[in-house]
Amino acid sequence: MHGNVTSFHRAFSAAGAVFRLLEMRTAALLLTSLLFCTTAPAEPLHDSLGRTEVLIVSEPYPLVAGRSAKQMQLEERLQRLDYKRVKTKPTQPGQYFWGREVFWIYRRGHRAQGREWAPMLIGLRLGTGGTVVTAVNDKDQVILLDGRRGRWLEPEVLAESIEGDRAERIIIELDELPVHVWRPLLALEDHRFFNHIGVDGKAIARAAWQAAKDGKVTQGGSTITQQLIKNRDLTSKRTLDRKASEAVRALAYEAEYTKEEILEGYFNTVYYGHVDGVAIHGLGTAAHVFYSKEAKDLTLDEAAVLAAVLQGPNGLSPIRHPDKAKERRDRAIRRMVEEQWLTQSQADAATAKPIRLNRSTPQRRGGHHLRRAVVADVKDSSDRVDRGLGFRAETTIDPLLQAHADDVVAKHLAAIRRNNKRLRTDDLQAALVAIDVRTGTVIAHVGGDPKHPDSFDRVTEARRQPGSAVKPFVLLEALACGTPVAAYPVTGPIDVLGDGGAGAMHEDLREACLEALKIDRNLARAWAERFSWRAASEQFAAHLKPLSRQAMSEESAAA
Repeated sequence: MHGNVTSFHRAFSAAGAVFRLLEMRTAALLLTSLLFCTTAPAEPLHDSLGRTEVLIVSEPYPLVAGRSAKQMQLEERLQRLDYKRVKTKPTQPGQYFWGREVFWIYRRGHRAQGREWAPMLIGLRLGTGGTVVTAVNDKDQVILLDGRRGRWLEPEVLAESIEGDRAERIIIELDELPVHVWRPLLALEDHRFFNHIGVDGKAIARAAWQAAKDGKVTQGGSTITQQLIKNRDLTSKRTLDRKASEAVRALAYEAEYTKEEILEGYFNTVYYGHVDGVAIHGLGTAAHVFYSKEAKDLTLDEAAVLAAVLQGPNGLSPIRHPDKAKERRDRAIRRMVEEQWLTQSQADAATAKPIRLNRSTPQRRGGHHLRRAVVADVKDSSDRVDRGLGFRAETTIDPLLQAHADDVVAKHLAAIRRNNKRLRTDDLQAALVAIDVRTGTVIAHVGGDPKHPDSFDRVTEARRQPGSAVKPFVLLEALACGTPVAAYPVTGPIDVLGDGGAGAMHEDLREACLEALKIDRNLARAWAERFSWRAASEQFAAHLKPLSRQAMSEESAAA
């Protein structure tokens, strides 16, 4: 008897602590809710970034006049961004129409260059040969193709994790899904989702009572909203502080987003386990990997399997543990009957089916060496990674050129192995860097064999002398800064490494420059213009003229 009294005393003490903690958070919950009710409309959840999420994106692709749609590879770029081609002028973001006179693009809203950009309908007016002449808006008014005004295609996602172990995500839209696809999730996880305010009092009371009896948190009372917050912003540790933080944020989310937006955000971020060593996130990706179909085409029993996985994505995997997955699938279907979302006959037909998967290999994103280089830069400039926090990194990469670069390097390495028997088993490597000559920005980066993402990065980690290839860049930088080459102050030999020891290099920079510039000044102008340095070409030729004459006279004297 004494033992029972002690147990109940301990239980009620723990319960009291739980409820006191919840009471302490009440003011914060109400205040946060009020604050968020007054904020501006939020961006879609799958476009926003959670506190622990990582996003590395490309540069927006500029829409310019003077080039054709084929030259810009517009259709391929739009398809990579999952735009849908329609048969008339597009009416909603994510659509495009290639007409004879106008190429219409209804660009999605997105974030770029540190700010949000609203959806925009852009019409590229086509001239002879399909060349873009100008642009018009939805009212057929001429608009400038100006990058500063957002006349571009939105950035493409290059990576969503530090390790690069995530499958490429397939974004779904809730209004495209039949109700039988998303209801199994609610049946198992949060059947009162559309009735609560982000925090379910009944579920919290049940979890608190269980915690009181066990002396620790052993079951969740989390709503879908709270689970989304945990996945995006918090750790998975089961502590009272974390649960209270979930509650605060859940009220804020419910004030900021609609129920449909929250459910869609959940489906686009939730973890479905690892398949072939690749992490599967999002219902769209899970439907493709497990059933080789789009999420909207899932049957009731298939959707229930994917809902069943979420409680323990690896322990309930239908690949490794089909019996456990089927047991929880059937429970989801029975719960749908209890909620009157299914008839008994429909449930019986669904539970009678065995689990039959139709798997597809999960696809990782490419650019592995690029991702590692970006993460290294972030670590050098911030401690966010070390603190377990996420980040958004905007790069200058052209995603289509990056994909081509990966493909070219992989194919050439394969050809070398195929044509040389002695090299077929060797660990061959290569590197490729593409630079926009107008700006000097890197637009493609391949540090090694794309098929071996963990290999040494020969772009950022190798340390080799550039040789004479660096001279034109140094010279043009001097010209751009207004420094006359003829007045270059160094006229004697210099000791680059110092002390004249091993590896020291002595060079007369003036002589080296003269040697490098023994070319006709007209060729120099053509060379500069060829690489789009038109602004510097005349100055380049003007400074080169006396130097080239002096070089030729010295050469004649020596002869």
